[in-house]
Amino acid sequence: MGKSKAKRRGTRLPAKPDKRRKLDFLPPLLLVLLTIGAMGNGLNGAPIFDDVYEIINNPNIHSPSPWWKPLTGGNELPARPLPYLSFAVDYRLWGSSFVGFHVTNIIIHCVAALCLFGVVRRTLRSSALRERFGQHASSLAFLIAALWAVHPLQTQAVTYVYQRIESMMAMFFLLSLYLFVRGTSGASPRPWLAGSVLACAAAMACKEVAVVLPIIIFLYDRTFVETSFREVLRQRRAYYSGLAATWAILAMATLSQGDGGILAASGVAKSLTQSATTPFTYLLSQPEVILHYLRLAVWPAGQCLDLAWPLSEGWLRLFPSLAVVASLVLLSIWALLRGHPLGWLGFAFFLILAPTSSVLPMKDLANEHRMYLPLAAVLAAVVLAGYAACQQATALDPRRRKMVLPGASILAAAAVLALATTTVQRNKLYASPTEMWRGVSNKAPANDRAWSQLSIGHYADGDVPAAAEAGRRAVSLNPGNVRAHANLANALLELGHTHEAVGHLKMAISSPTDLPPPGLYLALATLMADGDPAYSESIFQQALAHYPNDLATLNNVANFYAKNGRFDEAIKLYQLALRLQPGDPRVLQNLHTAEGQRMFSRP
Repeated sequence: MGKSKAKRRGTRLPAKPDKRRKLDFLPPLLLVLLTIGAMGNGLNGAPIFDDVYEIINNPNIHSPSPWWKPLTGGNELPARPLPYLSFAVDYRLWGSSFVGFHVTNIIIHCVAALCLFGVVRRTLRSSALRERFGQHASSLAFLIAALWAVHPLQTQAVTYVYQRIESMMAMFFLLSLYLFVRGTSGASPRPWLAGSVLACAAAMACKEVAVVLPIIIFLYDRTFVETSFREVLRQRRAYYSGLAATWAILAMATLSQGDGGILAASGVAKSLTQSATTPFTYLLSQPEVILHYLRLAVWPAGQCLDLAWPLSEGWLRLFPSLAVVASLVLLSIWALLRGHPLGWLGFAFFLILAPTSSVLPMKDLANEHRMYLPLAAVLAAVVLAGYAACQQATALDPRRRKMVLPGASILAAAAVLALATTTVQRNKLYASPTEMWRGVSNKAPANDRAWSQLSIGHYADGDVPAAAEAGRRAVSLNPGNVRAHANLANALLELGHTHEAVGHLKMAISSPTDLPPPGLYLALATLMADGDPAYSESIFQQALAHYPNDLATLNNVANFYAKNGRFDEAIKLYQLALRLQPGDPRVLQNLHTAEGQRMFSRP
């Protein structure tokens, strides 16, 4: 009776709660738990390679002021503003303890996975795909995001702290895309679209790969939202103007790096490992690299932290991979022009890889972390193709439904579990740099960097003879490897082979391919100070010429002058150091000592 009265009065009865809506929080929650479960043991990861040079030994990260200094303060590599700022924040919070850095990386990865889940779910519910995928949009989105989040290929961008540059860029990339999708499917699009532009700007401030984001969103709009490119521009001209404006942020971030500009930021500078690399030879090598990436996406066996991929030579070797990749690119373009969703996925895959896998030579031809974001396109294509196959199988014979769907669900769960287990095992290697680099040297025996890093690992473990052996292998592979000479010199000094150690330090100082770190000058000058003070002074002068604003260099050269009674020169350098770092207690103490010694030395 109450119900009929309510109807007569024109009032609306409370809607029954939708059980599915009430449970919408479960897939994202489970996704986060799965991600933490797969990546959590990465908290034990030790600093490795660029973690040491760009975070631990980077004075710009440690400087308490000004706050903006880390934004463009790379140590040996060009800085990307937001990731480097986050390194500085982590350092303020955690100091040199890397657990906190790993926590931040895992949080970034979780947020990126949630954004991917949101993008896929809303895309599958869009008018273009709702009829085919809408019924299971949430389940499919969860599976794609889960496979992506726990995949072993992601460890290099998550557990290797420095590669936060990649994962943070991808997080903002996916967030910008997600906010765009929300803006095109809601009643009040402006706040969502404005947020999308801001997220795009943040991605640009993370890494140069984000340059393709406005293009990818534009193509997404044409494929899944509007019916023509003209309609895309008519509906959202101001929005795309905002996206295009974010390219200026990338340009400013790149140019602010100083020497080398764009070339330095893209890795083309003096650190090129193959001096003969040209845009054309680099491009010809990339099809094999891309197929290697795709193989790892499907079967992640044989991962390697530092591939040291060689340049491809010979048309007979190049042609098969070139033909396969060219066919995939052309097929993606054809499908994209026809408005097929797989066309957008394929084109997005190649477009995201384009800044590092096309004509712009990078320091390394291949790196697994470059697949962090493109992996999503591969997994989405595989999952959706599998779902379409299941639909086809059940459509031909509805009696198969009871067998096909549970079987597919079990297979999907097994795939997530298998990938997560492999990721846990892969993360264990990051806890032991020695084991990590031993594996790299086994898989890439011609990689001098691997042997050099293995030398550091053996030295840290106390196995000095093994450190010397690995160091000798590194310098034999690449006589211009400054760090290899330095690592070998450390081991030789420990073994008492001072004369041989001096020779390797001299090789490092005179290397034409790289600028030696300041510590090498100090080590060599100190060893030579008693026997050849004139040579020692010349080494310090070289250090000053290369590092005029390095606090440690200024302090060390001033100490040398003070030790030799040249107090006026020493005091000038101490004062210059204090202008760079006011109040530094070590320099202040040295300055006061030198001033006192100068006073007492005067007649």
